[in-house]
Amino acid sequence: MKPSKCLIFCRDARRSKALFETEAKAMAFIKYNRYAIKRKAGFAPVRAYHCTSCDGWHVTSRKAVFDVPDKAEVMIAAYNREHNLDWQNRRDRLREQKREQRREQELEQKLIQEREQEAANLLKARIKRNGPLMALYKQIEEIHKLIKNRTDKTRTYKAFTKAYQKLGIIMDSQSPTTDIQIIKDKLDSIYADYQSKEK
Repeated sequence: MKPSKCLIFCRDARRSKALFETEAKAMAFIKYNRYAIKRKAGFAPVRAYHCTSCDGWHVTSRKAVFDVPDKAEVMIAAYNREHNLDWQNRRDRLREQKREQRREQELEQKLIQEREQEAANLLKARIKRNGPLMALYKQIEEIHKLIKNRTDKTRTYKAFTKAYQKLGIIMDSQSPTTDIQIIKDKLDSIYADYQSKEK
């Protein structure tokens, strides 16, 4: 869930933010906590970025990446101009570092998607003999398609209602298992994400 010990006031963002020593630690936090955060807050971090002001890594729920200098870089550039320093070269180096960070983030995101697909394939292999659970999983995949195709809200919410009804029947008729909890978390996450986008 949300970190408490690593919160720090970021002068660039002008609010408290989680600070990580490395990009790997920030991405690991996203990987293991994003679904729980999304269920609680309605949104979750999707990428990490380097903060010049804090000299560390923050996470953000904003997917878009803008190739613009942050506030700390602007202040550094102003200082360098005032003192006739080679600020142009420094800015170019910082932008190149950001581009490299963005390439690494894209690669990390691709690896995460591949791992999620692998986990989904393993889950389907485990539940293929459980008819009701497999049927529910297919319903969740159908909901994914409805959202991707921007189907009207009424039809999409009806699909969510049917999926939750089926989930209730399964939870009442079967003993609790890890696979049932995984599917429930997946459905909750999709529903929370859909609601946040519709607001």
